[in-house]
Amino acid sequence: MEKIFIAIIEFGRTKITGVLASKDNNSSEVAIIGIEEELSENLIEHGVLKGSTSDISFKVKRIIEKLEGRLSQRDNTLHINKVYVCVNDYTLSELNSSDAQAIASSTYIKKTSCEKIKKVFETINMPIVSIEPSPIATASCVPTEAKDKNCMVVDLGADTTSVCVYQQKMLKSVVTIPFGGENITIDIQNFYNLKHDDAEKIKIERSNAIPDDVPELEDYYIQNRNNENAPIPAKELAKVTEARINEIWNNFVWKEVENLHLEEQLDGGIYITGNASLLNGFEKYIQKQAKSDVRRIELIKFPKASIKGVAQQANISCVRKDETTTANEAPREPERKAKEKKGTQFQKLLGTFGTIFDTDE
Repeated sequence: MEKIFIAIIEFGRTKITGVLASKDNNSSEVAIIGIEEELSENLIEHGVLKGSTSDISFKVKRIIEKLEGRLSQRDNTLHINKVYVCVNDYTLSELNSSDAQAIASSTYIKKTSCEKIKKVFETINMPIVSIEPSPIATASCVPTEAKDKNCMVVDLGADTTSVCVYQQKMLKSVVTIPFGGENITIDIQNFYNLKHDDAEKIKIERSNAIPDDVPELEDYYIQNRNNENAPIPAKELAKVTEARINEIWNNFVWKEVENLHLEEQLDGGIYITGNASLLNGFEKYIQKQAKSDVRRIELIKFPKASIKGVAQQANISCVRKDETTTANEAPREPERKAKEKKGTQFQKLLGTFGTIFDTDE
């Protein structure tokens, strides 16, 4: 059976990731050959390419060259056959049950986002097969038997959270919001007057989504911005963390389930992924809120579920409309802003620091 070599590029907030994989044509079996990364350096924001085309192209070219180098080490006659792009752009058009027919055939990416991505690859003379929405790619990693029932897929990343809801085999809802684990880090940073890196470390190592699971009298000590050795009460830290997760869960994630009236019908379970989903207590938090089985998507050796999904579906889901690029583009339309929620738990806790809903994108 013919073997092909594919490269998948995903644009993230902190880094641009490239994965080189081999697979037998028309098969979902994938073998990873190598992974290369370049720091995003503020070129990507909420999955959107904000930097100049030339700056982003330079980084993508470096990744492709390094991946090609890995392939030539095996055999200098081998080359990358196909390049795919994975996008977790918060400007992905929201689709819900009223758009069921559209969802069944494609997921739409804003035309402006597609054009920017195409220009990046045109600059380095690298044709791409397709631009794939990360939420759909991630959902393709979920077992078919779960999607045959009612299930939800949640990808909690650094600065975006994406949700897909399946109802009886049909993808009924897709949404990506510009909020994620980075918002928790900023909350901790502001609440305790810490440096960003220290707040991130505290979040990863000490925070918990379930305050009741944290000892009442346990404290951590860390230097704040004033170089003072400041105490951080563990339970208070958990409450700061829980407040932000409540905002994201109640106002966005679970709303997608409520809109479909599936609150007590997720018999296929909830599948989670994303670095921010590794937060202490997050899995238990979802089980408690949704009263449903929660499972983590297996990544094996892939850095992200979305990249794994694109690799597995490379010859299945990506239908080429021409010889260069296929992208599911949405017509231009005004972007909807998240409505401000007044009197929320987070506002009561953090007072003047505001909420995630205060930022205009």
